[in-house]
Amino acid sequence: MNRATCCTGGLLVLLALTGCRSSIFNPDLGSHFRLPGWPLGSRDVPKPPETLDGPDTGVAAVGGQPSDRESQPNATQTKLIAGRDAFRSGRLTTAAGHLEAVLAVQPNHVEAHHLMALITDRARDFTASDHHFETAIAAAPRNANLLSDYGFSKLQRSDLKSAEALLTRALSIDPSNSFALNNLGTVQARQGRYDDALATLRKAGPKAEAKLARLFPAGRPAADDTT
Repeated sequence: MNRATCCTGGLLVLLALTGCRSSIFNPDLGSHFRLPGWPLGSRDVPKPPETLDGPDTGVAAVGGQPSDRESQPNATQTKLIAGRDAFRSGRLTTAAGHLEAVLAVQPNHVEAHHLMALITDRARDFTASDHHFETAIAAAPRNANLLSDYGFSKLQRSDLKSAEALLTRALSIDPSNSFALNNLGTVQARQGRYDDALATLRKAGPKAEAKLARLFPAGRPAADDTT
């Protein structure tokens, strides 16, 4: 068994066992995400265990509308619905096939690009993931959930500067987006910015101090820990 297989297997176990819920899934599915430890962290700053929230594509952004199912769908709508359902049930290869069929007909379809961005991100094909995210954002620049997901993707890769910019942009559109707030708080904690992280997590909801304790198990870092 090679290293890539081991890493992939470990990540799948983490995804299956526990993590952070994403609203792209129906609540009763109980889907969760969890990241492995950060490989590129500074030894001077406490390493947060895993990010507090996973991607948030939102019901409005990627969940589709009731009319998708109530009306007579055309072939493209049928492929989109099938791709969405396959994605939600974890059949990512099948989902990708349906979504690629949608994009062959509608090359700038926001939802199809958004879902493909998440699928390719999970496959660690970050070139493809960035392409799909950026194409979707170009078509829907004020979609806060889309920006939040792209920020989460950058957070996974330890690109904290890009993650912070995308999450901040998402929050300028939707200041109460809890997924963006939790992930921005994680970025700030990863940067050793204890007070900023605490303030951001408090905006996300209750138990901010408990979340921060997970991110800083040794407590508030000394002033010279972040230099």
